[in-house]
Amino acid sequence: MGDFHIVGRISGLFAAGGELTIAMYDDFPMGDNFEGPLFVMIDKLAVPLFIGSLRRRGTSTAVVRFEDVDSVAIASTLVGLELLVPRPADRHAARPAARSVRGTDFEALTGYRALLAEGLAGEVAAFVENGANPLLEIDMDGKQIYVPAVDEFVEHIDPRRREVRFALPEGLLELYL
Repeated sequence: MGDFHIVGRISGLFAAGGELTIAMYDDFPMGDNFEGPLFVMIDKLAVPLFIGSLRRRGTSTAVVRFEDVDSVAIASTLVGLELLVPRPADRHAARPAARSVRGTDFEALTGYRALLAEGLAGEVAAFVENGANPLLEIDMDGKQIYVPAVDEFVEHIDPRRREVRFALPEGLLELYL
């Protein structure tokens, strides 16, 4: 995904006609100046998705209908995929400072035990500075899992035990397992 920037994730089906719910990250392209499309990676190929309609539902969620996605069967193949936009030509642009969770720097979580779901745990291997969408790389028995470093996904941090418990959205782990 070197030439692309993650701006959201397709989180689930919304309606029988192929509408989907999406999680929009902080720099999701909105407004009149966005000239789409959004992309998803399928078999290591960037596949363009043109927005037919988009209705916001809160600050970070929306219902979207992509052109040419007109059935549940087609829409269900997209659930869990990250939404991407091409990176700007200037790769040396200033990056925002690392975000913090409840007063704890995400980068400081490196080395913490990561409690992902019932019975699933790993270790926070790295904080990945990814422009406006930083990630936590979690090593789970040799498999790398990437979790967006956002407050909403962190349920509890225990500095004494060096553990972080995540409340991940449905489908995120299934992308990796």
